[in-house]
Amino acid sequence: MLVARQEAILAAISEKDAHIAVLEMAPNKKTENIEEVEKLTKEKLRLQQVLKDLVSEQNAECAGQFLTLPYLRGGQALTPAQR
Repeated sequence: MLVARQEAILAAISEKDAHIAVLEMAPNKKTENIEEVEKLTKEKLRLQQVLKDLVSEQNAECAGQFLTLPYLRGGQALTPAQR
């Protein structure tokens, strides 16, 4: 589920990038285009932050699962004799 969400966010970021590129390559630099580029850039930055938060959350969850494995105690690996 998280992978699908990450992929959707990445697709949205790519779409914003493509739209920004089209507007920046336009021969006439209208005020509307400049404002639209600024808006899209802000949306892209927001999506990047959402993705960063999602990945951080996923990493924390994985780390928490790893530290609860039976052969780990307090983040220290146990020797075979201690298991």
